Parts: sequence; C-alpha cells; structure tokens
Amino acid sequence: MRKLLAFFEPIFTTVSLVLYSGGVLTVILSGGRSEGDVIQEFDSSLSRLLFVLIYLVTFFLLALRWKKVLYVLSKDRWLSLLVGIAVISVFWSSEPTTTINRAVALIGTTLFGVYLASRYTIKEQLEMLGWAFGVAILLSFMFIVALPKYGIMGGVHAGTWRGIYVHKNVLGKVMVPSAVVFLLLAIRGKKNNLLFWGGFGFSVILLLFTTSKTALVSLIIMLLSLYLYRMLRWRYDLLIPTIFAMTTFGGSVLIWLLDNADALLGAIGKDATLTGRTELWPL
Repeated sequence: MRKLLAFFEPIFTTVSLVLYSGGVLTVILSGGRSEGDVIQEFDSSLSRLLFVLIYLVTFFLLALRWKKVLYVLSKDRWLSLLVGIAVISVFWSSEPTTTINRAVALIGTTLFGVYLASRYTIKEQLEMLGWAFGVAILLSFMFIVALPKYGIMGGVHAGTWRGIYVHKNVLGKVMVPSAVVFLLLAIRGKKNNLLFWGGFGFSVILLLFTTSKTALVSLIIMLLSLYLYRMLRWRYDLLIPTIFAMTTFGGSVLIWLLDNADALLGAIGKDATLTGRTELWPL
C-alpha cells in the first residue's frame, strides 16, 4: 500500500496542480476561441467531473493521515473560520445556487491545500510545484507548435501565446510563479541545476511571448523581492551600505518614474488608469 501511494501521490499532485492552474481543459473545451470571437456556450461537465474526482481522491488521502490533518488544521484555525463564513454566506446570497457551487469548489480546493501541507515538507512542495510548472511549460510549447489553434490566440490578441490556457494573461500569470519556483530550485541545490535554469528560462520566454505587461512587471517585482530577501541575510558590513545605496537609487528612480509616468505607460500601450477604462466620476 505504501509503495502504491508513493508512486501515485506525486502523479496525482502534479496533475491536480496543473488543472488547478487552469491548464488544458478550458481551452480545449472552448474549441480554442479567443477574445473577440463570437461567444458560444460550451459543455464544461467534463471539467466539473474531473474536479469532483480530485476532491474525492483528496478526501481519501486526507482520511489516511487524519491525525496529521487535524494537527495542521489546529495550527491555523482562521482558515477554517474563513471557509466556514464563505459556506454559510449562501443564506444571504442573491445567487444561492452559484454560491453553493462556489462553496463546494472552495472546500475542495482548501482540502487539497491541507493535503499538500500535511503530506509534503516545504522543500517537497517546492519540488512538486516545479514538476507541475514543468509539465505546464512542456504542454504549452506542444500546443503552440503542434496545435496553434489552441496554443496561439486569435481575435484581438492575434499571434500572442497562451499555451494550455484560455487566455494569454492566464499563461503570463502562471509563468510568474513558475519562474520564481525554478529560480529558487536552481539557487537551492547543485543537482539538476541545468534543468532548473532551463525551466526558469522557458518560463520567461513564454511570459514574454504573451506580451502581458502586468505579468512582466509582477515578475520583475518578485525577482527584486527575492534579491532583497537574500540581501538581508548578508553580513552587516555589506548590508548597511547596500541598503543606503539602494534607498538612494530607488528614491531617484521613483521621482523619475513619477515625472515621466504618462510617457512610460504610453510606451507599453497603457494609460494612467492601466486598464484603459474611462473614469466616470473623477475624484
């Protein structure tokens, strides 16, 4: 039984993480439609069935180690409280049917998170994320090259990459944590470093070809935050002058950005609202 679980659980976890990221199913079930195409309803029953199956398997795996699960839940009771509030909100919801469906999904997703926390160490969780993002990257390139109807957007975003996701911005959003995870794996260990750096590089390539500016800015912020975190672990004789230098440089850059905000936003196709939406009531 233990050998079977040791073989099955990593596969289940990887596949589930890819599906939870929004990969594969939605873009296929939609027929590869893009933003700007004629909107048509599509049958999502297969997607719902798969997630119900994930919830059931998750519950079974949690039951196998129920003592550890109770310990994990006892360490963060606020999580249970928040989920409980979301569930009972059905009683005052204007759309109770929709709320019930979302509550079931929230409970199932939360249980999967509890499963990850109780089954894997932090190091193992990082590795499982690496496997999931690796699968997403590989499948995305396969869709882009072999199935461009699905992997490359048409409509108003024609030519941009979306891989196994329904929209380019979703691919960009997923590739941000993917790049960070692979970078952490590459920095952390000596084994498979080339593979991890490759995962980081391919994550950045996919992100760039989505042309998602929000994802690009998010990645830059994440990388700077990671560098800052590592910098704070330096010796004081290096840390203090570095902080002063970065503060001075950062302040100068901020002033320059504020003075040239409109021109910079225009260069990436944005305006001061970031969304292009018109203000109805100026403040």
